[in-house]
Amino acid sequence: MYYLIEESAGRLTYFVRPIIEDGLIRSSKDANPRSFSSRRQRLHIDYVALTKIAPLIPDLARESGPHGISSTAAMLEKARSAARATDVSSMKIHIHHWRKFDPPINPMQRHTMGFYNNSSGQLLCPAGRDWADSSVQHGLIDGTIEVGPGEFPLFLWKDETFEPTETFTGFLRGDILVKAFLHIFIGPQAAYDAKENHATRKGNAAIHGIHNVTTYSIAYAATIARFVLSNQPTLTAGGKERGRWPYEVFYQELVKTMTEMVEDELDELLYWWDETVFGDIRVEDSDTENTTQPLTSIASTMRAEAAARRQAAKDQAQPARS
Repeated sequence: MYYLIEESAGRLTYFVRPIIEDGLIRSSKDANPRSFSSRRQRLHIDYVALTKIAPLIPDLARESGPHGISSTAAMLEKARSAARATDVSSMKIHIHHWRKFDPPINPMQRHTMGFYNNSSGQLLCPAGRDWADSSVQHGLIDGTIEVGPGEFPLFLWKDETFEPTETFTGFLRGDILVKAFLHIFIGPQAAYDAKENHATRKGNAAIHGIHNVTTYSIAYAATIARFVLSNQPTLTAGGKERGRWPYEVFYQELVKTMTEMVEDELDELLYWWDETVFGDIRVEDSDTENTTQPLTSIASTMRAEAAARRQAAKDQAQPARS
């Protein structure tokens, strides 16, 4: 349930109560949603998505007395927090088995992680920076090189290889990212069997009827992996006022970058993920249910490239004028 609720809102951290409260106040006979503020429009979208995957939530809130909304929201938020904590603690235990770390890491000793470890530092190094350059390493360690949420880490790319002129090549196909996704949505063993035919094993996602990868679930897996590789002691939304790295903004930057990709390229990326993660499950279900299948940040650079590609595709599709 947690994975569905998290995805319905499309945010890493959020409060459930305003979503339920707004949804129960408004009825289908309300005025055009465009007459509401952007915040209320967002709440309404979240409420529709939430009740689509958990239709009994409104009844539960109404039938639980005068404090029904509060108690229902508290229950969902507690479950969400507990599930995320499980994802983090479990990945901490397993991530150092997914590849060789030099020197070896102990994820429970957070002060040895992040840029203080050569291997995790390379994985977290912002794309476009050269980790082999000692000045880059020192700058990332002492903070003279600031890493913002739009400075995507190298582990997001296949083979940890980033091409400045082709930023989307291999993007979101990194080995650590794939294993993080499998670990969360299929199960810990699936991450070890990432290159094998693992998908016939019904995992967490299949139990909840999820057979398609989404931009939100990719961003979620990337965010958890980014935190586990870091030396930050606890996962929070972050932000300057909290003195923690802004994981919420990182999550949103990833989602925004994916949604602004050329439609065909995004479809191809999600298809690749579906086949990588759920291939055999999707085939099995189709047989029975007939279902269908401080520098300019890297994020902003990639979105600009995506916009250019979309425009080029649009121009190419328009008939030539006489």
